[in-house]
Amino acid sequence: MSTLKTALAAATLSLTVASTQVLAETQTRTIEYQVGDETFTGYMAWDDEFGQKRPGVLVVHEWWGHNEFARNQAERLASAGYTAFALDMYGSGKQADHPDTAQKFMQEATRDMSQVKARFMKAMDILKNHESVDASQIAAQGYCFGGAWFSTWRAWASIWTALSASTARSAAPSRLNPGP
Repeated sequence: MSTLKTALAAATLSLTVASTQVLAETQTRTIEYQVGDETFTGYMAWDDEFGQKRPGVLVVHEWWGHNEFARNQAERLASAGYTAFALDMYGSGKQADHPDTAQKFMQEATRDMSQVKARFMKAMDILKNHESVDASQIAAQGYCFGGAWFSTWRAWASIWTALSASTARSAAPSRLNPGP
């Protein structure tokens, strides 16, 4: 093949790969939702490259509240082929920057078990109803505050995998599906 034909073939291949990458990318959406009289702000992330339904993962924040770290974890999971929803357990806008504030938010959020359950279940419903999610495959991943609640949440909901990263922030799974 001539040098010109080789260069044209390489350029065509590069453009095809680049256009495919542009078409398939991580999508994100900030979602406001209500639980009782309170507003919460969650963050959905998924990769639109996958045409089929895929497992969904609830990402439960640290005691600092729903923040950029939780959102980044949702995006990491989306890039691995999952749809992830970083939920909000404290209420829109409640992010702590000091341990005293974090403790106050956590205590407010957990003083009534029915409130904790309602917040978690609402977030799970939002995830299950996303068009990309196989509702029979829902997992949860939590950090610190979020990780501490998994045994309770597994009792409330049909969560097939729960990963807790109470001591290490970098425990993002590469594959959640435990098999048949």
